[in-house]
Amino acid sequence: MRTPKRTRRGRRGGRRHTPAPAPQPVDEPTTPERTNPMTLSTDMYIQGEVDLAELRDVVKAALAKHDDQGRTPDQQVWETGGEVWTHSDLTTPGQGLPAWTFIHYGENGAWRNPEPEYEDPEYVDEGEEPRIVTPRHFARIDFDTAYGYTGPNGEGCSELHTALMIQVGAWIDAQGVPWQWRNEYTGEIHNAYEGFEEFAGNGYEATAWFKRVMPAIAAAAAEEAK
Repeated sequence: MRTPKRTRRGRRGGRRHTPAPAPQPVDEPTTPERTNPMTLSTDMYIQGEVDLAELRDVVKAALAKHDDQGRTPDQQVWETGGEVWTHSDLTTPGQGLPAWTFIHYGENGAWRNPEPEYEDPEYVDEGEEPRIVTPRHFARIDFDTAYGYTGPNGEGCSELHTALMIQVGAWIDAQGVPWQWRNEYTGEIHNAYEGFEEFAGNGYEATAWFKRVMPAIAAAAAEEAK
């Protein structure tokens, strides 16, 4: 269930997330990837204006590459967020995609978050400045997958999200726009591809998988984005 988050410092300098009350969607996800209520949520922050229709097509294509049912992007079902997630598009729950996916954007082409959001001062140590928990961004993509996910090649949720970000990130790069992403395990925000190996290392046998598979994914994504 997606809810807004408050942040506080976690171990090793990261952040620990605690949900704040929020309206709950009527349609609770019932897909195989959502049978475990504990999920990994990974955000990508696009920090420049892009064509939202093209962005959605790129995200759909990335999801299709990891759809074990072999469906094309056009066979995915998407919907708008309505009153719960305003100005958002999301994959309709119940269709068995590898990630419940959201694209959040601003109203009438405006930036979603024109200014950064900072951590709650209540959780800032004395003498320290609040840190950015949500960067300024034109649009945000959220991939949400159960921690227990295992893909057809043995990859876990961390590896899946890394691959999705590489594929979408290559297109964002081709638009000449910077982007950042948030590692939910630590709460840290990284520029583009920084921190991917550590992030994927939180999954199942991830280090070997990362070194073996990621170069091929990155090369293919860069070629497609040309």
